[in-house]
Amino acid sequence: MAALGIGVGIALSLGLMRIVGNVVGEFPAFDPGSYAIAILGVLAIAVTAAIIPSHRASKVEPMQVLRGD
Repeated sequence: MAALGIGVGIALSLGLMRIVGNVVGEFPAFDPGSYAIAILGVLAIAVTAAIIPSHRASKVEPMQVLRGD
């Protein structure tokens, strides 16, 4: 899901780059550093969102979950 979101986000941002570049003339339209920081931020959040619940689930006894206690 994160990879799909990153791919769609990059595609849309590259497509809208010219419109934003015309409105805000002072800043460069394509900044690889900003893209890298945004991608790493999204990946860090996605990994954290997946690791925390899986770590908690690994501490639960499987038979307790199957019994529904």
